[in-house]
Amino acid sequence: MRILILEENADRRTAMLEHIADCLPMFGVSFFDTSDSMILALKSANWNEIALISLDNDLDPIQINGHTIDAGDGLAVARFLAEIKSIRATSQAAMQPVIIHTTNERAAIQMQHLFAVAKWHLERVTPYAGESRIGEVWIRTARTTIVENVSDRKTVAEAR
Repeated sequence: MRILILEENADRRTAMLEHIADCLPMFGVSFFDTSDSMILALKSANWNEIALISLDNDLDPIQINGHTIDAGDGLAVARFLAEIKSIRATSQAAMQPVIIHTTNERAAIQMQHLFAVAKWHLERVTPYAGESRIGEVWIRTARTTIVENVSDRKTVAEAR
């Protein structure tokens, strides 16, 4: 199973990888530095293989062959996920938990609204103090959310 993370910042990626390796070593990690690349991966994803999705919002533009490319934002991914949920109401796509880890309060509120309307399992980690929050709050939230989600999936499967 994999943890999918929309995050372009190298320091935060490194911190996330270190804490995942320490606390959740059984999970693979895929990072995305653009919303388009994450959406493309989600379109072809095996939803049963996704343990968690974590979204930043404000992504820095990227350079490709000397051209600046808009990296998009987490809100675009949230819209895609909310749409997937409405299209596939009985799909496993509805079962993957999401963590919002952006400093952009306005975008976080918009994402929270989209996920609430779609009845998606959501947690919010409010960033503070650089990367220290990753080891203090984000990884604990990720671990707890994954464990709760596995229990929820088992309960749904047993009810069938």
